Amino acid sequence: MALDGKVAIVAGATRGIGHDIAIYLARAGAAVVVAARSAEVRDPRWPVTIFDVAKEIEDEGGKALPIQLDLRYPESCAECVEKTVDELGRLDILVNNAAVQARGTIETM
Repeated sequence: MALDGKVAIVAGATRGIGHDIAIYLARAGAAVVVAARSAEVRDPRWPVTIFDVAKEIEDEGGKALPIQLDLRYPESCAECVEKTVDELGRLDILVNNAAVQARGTIETM
């Protein structure tokens, strides 16, 4: 599917499925907002930031906009959408892939 001219926000875009979705959308022609909490490396187990994924997209010829996003806060969500529309002119696709890894068993959580 060609997505030329479309704009997508991918929440949770720095790892796993979110990363792969962001890359896929960019390869299909969409401008991709790489959105996640990971604006800096805080844990060596997760060394990728929103800036790294945006660079990966741009290195392949795509358009990317890294925006720090924390879905726990409504104001962060509103700011992400506002920045997206301000910078890229529109919003067509939203992928809510963000999650926090739960540590422990169901009994201990």
